[in-house]
Amino acid sequence: MAFARRLAGWPVLLFWLLIAGFFTTASMLYVAETTLRTKQNLQLPGLAQKYVGSLGAWLVFISVVYTLKVRAPKYVINYKSLF
Repeated sequence: MAFARRLAGWPVLLFWLLIAGFFTTASMLYVAETTLRTKQNLQLPGLAQKYVGSLGAWLVFISVVYTLKVRAPKYVINYKSLF
């Protein structure tokens, strides 16, 4: 974000932060509403399987595993220091 701000300026960064924040909040509210209206106690892959089907459950599972195993360590470890 700091690199993008340096090149584009703070108004552009603020605009995209607001857009990303809006879509993040909206998607979390949809998941929360779905969770509250479901009688069973399901996690996100279970909700996807119930409402989208087996393919949706696998896609959510792959997304969660990818985020935890690939994306998260890049934030913990300085990615450029590995090369």
